[in-house]
Amino acid sequence: MKKILFVYGPGGHREQSKRLLSYNTNNDKIIEITEFGVDQINKRNKCYKTLPYKTKKRINPINIILSTLYLAPLSLFILIKHRPSKVITTGPIIAVIPIFLSKFLGIETIFIETWSRFYSCSSTGKILRKVASKVLVQNEELRRIYLNSIYCGRL
Repeated sequence: MKKILFVYGPGGHREQSKRLLSYNTNNDKIIEITEFGVDQINKRNKCYKTLPYKTKKRINPINIILSTLYLAPLSLFILIKHRPSKVITTGPIIAVIPIFLSKFLGIETIFIETWSRFYSCSSTGKILRKVASKVLVQNEELRRIYLNSIYCGRL
């Protein structure tokens, strides 16, 4: 049985992760990281909550500092304690630190660009497209932007 870490945020990021997790027929052990105030996908999974980087669609420098100071040690703790074989994210900015730490620890990382993007990268995509082991896109048009991406279709 594999351990897989999912990092997602509110709204569409959570919905896409939920749909992806519905395909888990191998009964892999799932660990979740999400923001405070976001319901975890499956109550049987271990779930860790972190501070959001944004409040009401605005990025606040104080939120960035506090969130990073909280998320970095939490992510390292989760990665060392659970030793997941993969880290998968559907694109919120809170995924950047866990993906960087996973890459540093030699863990496979998968970034899935959100289904709402057709012609431009998300902020997270601009950062993670060069770091993630695999980049999956849900819209064919994004293959021109993410050159080494894999088209997976819509979740």
